[in-house]
Amino acid sequence: MVSFKKIKCINMQKVSVIILSVTIGLFYSCTRSEKNTFNKDDRETELGFKLQTIANTPDSLRSAEDKVLFRKLEAVIYEKCVVENGRFEITVSKKDVKKMGLSEIWYDKIRREIDYTNNLLDTISFPKQQMIFDAFRKSKEEYRARKESQHLE
Repeated sequence: MVSFKKIKCINMQKVSVIILSVTIGLFYSCTRSEKNTFNKDDRETELGFKLQTIANTPDSLRSAEDKVLFRKLEAVIYEKCVVENGRFEITVSKKDVKKMGLSEIWYDKIRREIDYTNNLLDTISFPKQQMIFDAFRKSKEEYRARKESQHLE
């Protein structure tokens, strides 16, 4: 089991990528058919596989299309998700996420992950909850700083 003290030592951006990778891995495994085969015609499975690949690929090796998808997902997570009353919430509708250029599949996935995370928060102690909220806030600040520095260049 990884202690939370060790997590503090890791760059929060790396933690965010790890969390996103695990989430994508879970999403991908849940979208596979009963026979455990990859169905290329199944759009949800294809997107899950693609996102898993994107999350595990360094930004410098991603295609332009993959970078755009990853940036859109980051925007939803860091700009449209908040912590209110000790719970994660998404502040936009499925329609709004679609206007941002993402498929409804991604809204549903983010919504499920928020529900899962909130259920997890119900089972852990308050100090550990605060560590998770602090890590999210720090990742959000790093995202904003990265975004601002890109606009300045």
